[in-house]
Amino acid sequence: MIIALPPSEGKSEPATPMTVVAADLAFANLAPARSVIAHALTELGADDEAATLLKVGPRARADLAWNTDLTEGAPAREIYTGVLYEAARLREKDAGVWIFSGLYGVVRPDDVIAPYRLPADARLPELGPVATWWKPRLADTLNRAAAHERILIDCRSGPYQRMWTPPESIERIAVTVERRDGDRRRVVSHRAKHYRGLLTRMLLDGGPVDDVGDVLRVADDLPGVDAELTDTKDGARLTLVVDA
Repeated sequence: MIIALPPSEGKSEPATPMTVVAADLAFANLAPARSVIAHALTELGADDEAATLLKVGPRARADLAWNTDLTEGAPAREIYTGVLYEAARLREKDAGVWIFSGLYGVVRPDDVIAPYRLPADARLPELGPVATWWKPRLADTLNRAAAHERILIDCRSGPYQRMWTPPESIERIAVTVERRDGDRRRVVSHRAKHYRGLLTRMLLDGGPVDDVGDVLRVADDLPGVDAELTDTKDGARLTLVVDA
């Protein structure tokens, strides 16, 4: 089982900074690509142009300083914050979790990474759209890593989905969240992150998850959620329905 997560938009400052060692990160053969994009991000700096290209508003402008020095950090499970990660409560050795990143491509929860601001839907000078740039560089590495897995629980948002399309040999289950209000149902955006985080933790704690039926069984146990599974042209869709 692979659980694919997006990064959080916000990041936390390392409480006890650790040196980021590229060779120690998961998917080590991505190191050359990581070096190229890190150099481009550092060169971009933290001025008005950088804020525009990286889609950083005034309230988060100070975060751009992170991009000028990417040498110190902490485990990814500590760097990434927000409602998804608060609910997921990632722990050491949750190796089945793949976190997609505009800067690092993909990391695992224990990888030591620097805080940064680089969304996958941003553009970098000379490299272009970040998600598009990563797609051919991730394909072979992630396809090989996924070769012996049977299912992918896909909690990524759109730009991070574009970074990698799983091979047909693995069953992809895209997770969506809808709010039920009487006879009407509407897609949930921000609050969906919370439920994807809860689902992540329960899947990791729920014993062997080998097929779509196991995923549905775990999702049915989420408090306040009715889980529905439907087939799509790209695999399956797991809809978590919550009451308004």
